[in-house]
Amino acid sequence: VMAFGEIHPRSACQSVVGIFCRDILPILAENGITELVLEALFSDPEIEEDLERFYETGRLNEKVTPMLLANINLWVDAEQIKLLLSKARELGIRIHPGGLSRVTAQATIFQPDFSSRNDLRLLAQSEITQNTLHKINHLLGQDRRIAVYSGRRHNDITPSPADQVNGVNYGMSLAERLGDAYF
Repeated sequence: VMAFGEIHPRSACQSVVGIFCRDILPILAENGITELVLEALFSDPEIEEDLERFYETGRLNEKVTPMLLANINLWVDAEQIKLLLSKARELGIRIHPGGLSRVTAQATIFQPDFSSRNDLRLLAQSEITQNTLHKINHLLGQDRRIAVYSGRRHNDITPSPADQVNGVNYGMSLAERLGDAYF
């Protein structure tokens, strides 16, 4: 498992997702990575099915695609996710959602006071951690080579004590379990 942790830029700069598509995805494909788990996508069965169809056909479903792109957070826009999906498909890398459920997204990130409410942020981050780890474990059970693209605090192998206590980190437990196979 190869984990990439983004620190979300807060100013106008070159898109981090664009850089990942241009510079990192080709290297992942060259090194046998076939699966990519994304925090930025809802964990939802309909979205998983749509991604599978997209991988096979190159087309996103008109009904599901708006849901797929609706949860794009403040730092990643829909066009960047479409670019990431297309580039990954071109390189033979399947995308898997590791983000929030739609129910939790409505209760947390879509609330007007989300950015000022630590309880909502921790709830969202904790579910992202659980869902991403669940997807990683599922793919590991299928003996897949995996990359994960999420926030740094989730996949850090030396998280802060607060991140450990609040359940927003999976990196340390994966590093302990997988050793050098997690980086």
